[in-house]
Amino acid sequence: MLIPVYVLLLLVMFVLPFFSVDEYSIREHTLSELGAQGAPHAWAMNLVFGALGLASVADGWPRLPGLWFHRLALLLFGLALVFVAIFQHAPIPADAPVSAREDEWHSNFSGLVGMSFVAFAVASAFGSSGRGRSLGPAAGAFAMAMSFLIFSVPDYAGVWQRLMFGVSFAWLILVFWARPTSWPRRPPSVSRVMGPAISGVDLKKTDRNHHSAGDDPVGDALKAAQRPAAPTR
Repeated sequence: MLIPVYVLLLLVMFVLPFFSVDEYSIREHTLSELGAQGAPHAWAMNLVFGALGLASVADGWPRLPGLWFHRLALLLFGLALVFVAIFQHAPIPADAPVSAREDEWHSNFSGLVGMSFVAFAVASAFGSSGRGRSLGPAAGAFAMAMSFLIFSVPDYAGVWQRLMFGVSFAWLILVFWARPTSWPRRPPSVSRVMGPAISGVDLKKTDRNHHSAGDDPVGDALKAAQRPAAPTR
């Protein structure tokens, strides 16, 4: 489920800027500003945010049996992404109408997305298995570094955030698909696995029962002749 949403993310974050406000720059502006209040086609970016959150939980939850801290961090990550889609960023044009309260909630949930992702990435190195677990701390450190660059080098904020989203969700896909799902699978029925063996045993038993005493007089006579004679007094 996460893979097609990831492909959609790549398309939206590189194509939608050409249909957004004139001031939008891939280099300078973030994905949140693609889905900003009043932005053209903002619904597309916000739909991707929400789908990423839901798909991450749907794919990851059944692959983390018994790992409740991992599941909690993943659930917070997914829900925060959904709320990032609901509460939208302030618009880019300075003269556009804005809801400062909505922008504040967007920022709060964006921060929760980052914190919960780092917590999940670091925790993945412990108590879990799979090819991507050793890369968890590196993925968390990379996300933190990109977040730092967004605020310290804002002229390239769009580049840093696109790198962060691209690498982070690629790592999630690696982790989830390297682990088998924990959903119980229907075991093969005994009749399918043991059918031939049971049938063979039953046939042998039936065959032996058919050759009970009295059914084969010649064989019974030979067996009687081979028995030692009873001692006489």
